[in-house]
Amino acid sequence: MTALMFLLVGAIYDRAHTRDIMVLNGLFKRMGVTSSFFAVAGLTSMGLPGLSGFIAEVMVFIGAFRTYLPLAVLAVIGAALTAVYILRLLARTFFGETDPRWEHLTDASPIEKAVGGAFVLILIFVGIWPEPMLRVINVGVHALPGI
Repeated sequence: MTALMFLLVGAIYDRAHTRDIMVLNGLFKRMGVTSSFFAVAGLTSMGLPGLSGFIAEVMVFIGAFRTYLPLAVLAVIGAALTAVYILRLLARTFFGETDPRWEHLTDASPIEKAVGGAFVLILIFVGIWPEPMLRVINVGVHALPGI
């Protein structure tokens, strides 16, 4: 999801020549594909069920609650703050009235659509069927006590 966000921020910067979210607004009307990809990346970052970030957050929370409750509480607070800033970013940057300065912006190029689409498919696939990734991770986790 982070790589996808960097790709999308770069695409927006390439067209708008700014990364200032206080001046970027209403981009969904001009950059629908880019905005949709960014929404998926943001929702993945929040740990929304059905996306790859969910299983990671659940595993961290379960492990933290079992071992150290104060740390688990901090993790939950951090996840809540992440949700707030991601949703505010999405609302501010992509929705609302489009500033006339952004009427010239174009949406994702074919290569950006292909790469972004591949990232989105991976985020959804791992969110729906995390078992193959968990098998790989499990090997490393079981080796940790021996280190």
